Amino acid sequence: MHLLGMAQSIYHTWTIDLLGILLFVFSGILFSALFMSISKENDTYLPFTLFTSLYVSYPISSELFGFLGTTIAIGGGMICVILAIYWIYLLQDFEKPKRWRFLFYATLLLFIVSSWYESVLSVYICAVFAVFILEFEKGQKSFPKWYSFIIKGLRYAIPLIIAISLEFLVSNLLIKVLGISPSNNADNFIAYHSGEILTLLRRLVVRFTRDYIIMGIWYLPITVLVLSAMISIVLCIKDCVGKKSIIPVFFYGGMLFSLTILSLIQGFSSPYRTAQVCNFFISFIGYLLVFKSKLTMRKLSIFLLFFVVFWQANDLNKWFELDYVRSEEERHVAQQIGYELEKNYDCNKPILFVGNYTLSDRLLDAVMIRSDNRFLKFINTIYPIGNYFPSEKYWIRIQRFNIYSYLSWGGGAFHEVNTELLKYFSYYGFDFKQGTEKMLENAKKVGEDLPSWPKTGSIIDVGDFIVVNLGKESVSP
Repeated sequence: MHLLGMAQSIYHTWTIDLLGILLFVFSGILFSALFMSISKENDTYLPFTLFTSLYVSYPISSELFGFLGTTIAIGGGMICVILAIYWIYLLQDFEKPKRWRFLFYATLLLFIVSSWYESVLSVYICAVFAVFILEFEKGQKSFPKWYSFIIKGLRYAIPLIIAISLEFLVSNLLIKVLGISPSNNADNFIAYHSGEILTLLRRLVVRFTRDYIIMGIWYLPITVLVLSAMISIVLCIKDCVGKKSIIPVFFYGGMLFSLTILSLIQGFSSPYRTAQVCNFFISFIGYLLVFKSKLTMRKLSIFLLFFVVFWQANDLNKWFELDYVRSEEERHVAQQIGYELEKNYDCNKPILFVGNYTLSDRLLDAVMIRSDNRFLKFINTIYPIGNYFPSEKYWIRIQRFNIYSYLSWGGGAFHEVNTELLKYFSYYGFDFKQGTEKMLENAKKVGEDLPSWPKTGSIIDVGDFIVVNLGKESVSP
């Protein structure tokens, strides 16, 4: 960011996101070029166009790009993954000196991805199995024996293992040499140390089923994901019968496994913002559906997939629009609070924000599933999935990281004292003094007896600092 003149990223959000989205779109084009190179399918560009269209329009992208800078990290990481796969794929066409050079390039790129945005590595795993499927489609000569299958797999696996190991060693070495305090944020996303393994695995199965299968009833990207998984099973059976081989089971099974690998590593259902692999998976299955179909079925597949692209683009736009409405609502609230503090209180004192701001009913109804939903009640009778939030009105969020109250998140983000929230107020021209952890503890006790903003008495001067109670709602905003 410093090299691009965007060190103060908060003032370059539009430019950062534009650059990241361009990288992401370019990665979709590069994936198509990679498949074209491997499949030798040059008669028509339509399957590859559909792949890129499905890849770019997949609505879960609105969650992937919900954090500043992730657009560049994901787009750039995807490009690194494609180049790494391409260089490893070329190994079979060159002598040893060049082979070692290509392996080094691939390992270096995977090391960058592991350091930059590690969840993109799941795309690498999925894409490797996709390459195997395309090679197998050309003819079984690529995999005459199990031995050749294992050797090809090791060519892709070894650079990945080395890259992850190097990232771990380099990170820990820099922490020790430079005296950097390691962040505990990553530890909070690993559940295995916090309970019994069998209990955690049972909970993982229930929540993964809820998030990546059942949510398909309400959330279009999960609907498309579930349908794609079903189509992949059909294609797998067709390949096994047509080729009279069981090898496709491992290829398609590997792709399906890549969808779950992050959840298995973390010990709980991984959030949608780490689901970059879903973009790739549904797009590749769409591509295969067209690529492997006969003339009549191909026309039907193309027709249906164009509708899927349209539905996805429409859904993606809906979530971005709702998040914009959420942003405008919270901007108005922040400005109201800021004006109130400057007008009636001594802003030389630290300002402590406590409680959770609750978004308007219009936004909550759009982003959450109500507890009285008839589909929810029916599913809960045959597959108990329980309540996600302690609320009588709502069961769970549809989108997890968009249309989420920034005021609530910023108050305690990264276990700090209102740091991100104060930055948010500063962006709108209100420079408030930050309090201490001890002040925050006392402010929370005071806030228990205060009404929610904007009611009279929601802001109070307690002497050493000022307390602002954003709200008390138990439902996640």
